[in-house]
Amino acid sequence: MMIPLLVAVGSTVVTLILLKILVKPAITQASMDEGIEQRLAAAKAEAERTLQNAKSDAKVVSAELREGFLATLEQMGKDLKDMGERLDRKESTVKTRENTVNERRKVVQQKELEIKERAQKVVPAQKFRGDLLARLRAKLVERSGVEEAHAVSEMVEAHLTDAQLHATNLKLSAEQRAKEDAERLGKRVIAISNERFNMSHQPDEEHPGFRLTDPEIVEKVANDAAFKEAFIAATEAELNVADEGKWVDVRGVDPLKREISRRTLIYMKNQGVVHVDRIPIVLSRVQKEVDKELDRAAERAVRILRLAPLEGEVKRLFSRLLYRASYSQNQWHHAVEVAYVCGMMASELGLDVKVGRRAGLLHDIGKAMTHDHEGSHALLGADVARRCGESEDVCNAIGAHHGEEPLISPYAEITAAGDAISGARPGARREIQEAFASKVYDIERIALNVKGVERVHIMQGGREVRVFVGERESKVENKPAIGWEAIYGGGNGGNGGAKKGVTDNDMPDIAREIATQIEEQLTYPGQIRVTVIRETRAIGVAR
Repeated sequence: MMIPLLVAVGSTVVTLILLKILVKPAITQASMDEGIEQRLAAAKAEAERTLQNAKSDAKVVSAELREGFLATLEQMGKDLKDMGERLDRKESTVKTRENTVNERRKVVQQKELEIKERAQKVVPAQKFRGDLLARLRAKLVERSGVEEAHAVSEMVEAHLTDAQLHATNLKLSAEQRAKEDAERLGKRVIAISNERFNMSHQPDEEHPGFRLTDPEIVEKVANDAAFKEAFIAATEAELNVADEGKWVDVRGVDPLKREISRRTLIYMKNQGVVHVDRIPIVLSRVQKEVDKELDRAAERAVRILRLAPLEGEVKRLFSRLLYRASYSQNQWHHAVEVAYVCGMMASELGLDVKVGRRAGLLHDIGKAMTHDHEGSHALLGADVARRCGESEDVCNAIGAHHGEEPLISPYAEITAAGDAISGARPGARREIQEAFASKVYDIERIALNVKGVERVHIMQGGREVRVFVGERESKVENKPAIGWEAIYGGGNGGNGGAKKGVTDNDMPDIAREIATQIEEQLTYPGQIRVTVIRETRAIGVAR
């Protein structure tokens, strides 16, 4: 409201100044003009009236403004007074709280002093307890007659022994549960595999025997020494006339060469030319026919098993199993049978069926080499498989299926199981009972005649001999001293009379001696492992 009033007063003053400036020259010029004078007088009168009105309005506005300002000033004074009162009340509250905090601080300080005094009183009690324990320990040592360090050592040893026994029990319990679960699962897998396996349980008819009864061949071999010598030199087989000239027995280390020799004689007889000059020609032709037959056998095996083709040395060795037999079981059929069983077990266990079949198919390829190489057929076969680039799972299964290598994959386990199933099923193999009993008797006789041997166990059908030699047995007297000296006769313990037996250094010589005598005195297929076992016993008697 004040601002418009000021604007109006200012406008009036400006108007009067402008009129004075503009009118003055006119009056000077027309000072003589009476009309102008009259108008000027009227304007002045009007200006004075306007100025008086403006002054009266300004007084009214000024009074109003003064009243508003005084009211505002009075209200601000009241507000300031209220704020002062509130500040006084807050100050009083703060002082009250400060007093409370000071009082609590004094209480806390008093409690700290009390705690420190109690702590100073407790320290002597702890020291007293330590002194009391030291005196009691000294009296115990004095009365027991045992040094403190020795007693502590025995206590520690006792606790360690208890802990070891507890750990051993837990380990044995876990191992027992694992073995039970594995055995149950293994039996289930084997049972399912046997139920699914539908090959014939009778051995296939083998190749004709190596006895030739044709009169012409018998007469030629019996009477023509030049022919016989040339034939033996060319085929590396032996020809012997047996049973007073009734048949010719074809013998040789390599069964494939025996088969080639037999076919060569029959082929020459069928052609009607049993002559020394025809031996190289007929032998070469028969060799080619047999090689083709071997290739077809290898291809047929991988075709019926749906495996990748065999190549190189692996194929050559596997195909030669067609003319290899073990206790009348043809090894080619045995390998295919093991491959089927391993594939089914791999399927039940969630493994790769093709890897399982390939391991089972190739597990015995080393048998095609044992006639001209030293060592186990499993290790020989694994070495060839590694050289030819077979997978490590397959190679380990070949080398470990008789335990000569550590089993590092489940395929080795199922290959060993498949081999045992194929060889142990009814009708798979034939062996004269008297010959087997004689073999077992001879092995036991050889082992028991060695000094230090107490008992012998024949395992795996005569493939492994476990020899138990005299154990070292010690009787321990019930005396305080405990330690190795007490067991073996040293120190204060005594041994109560120990029986000395074979030492660890003697065991390699015993194993070597038994193996050497078995090689010299017996004839057997494959190899026989000799394992020497010595037991150590410690006996304590509580009276």
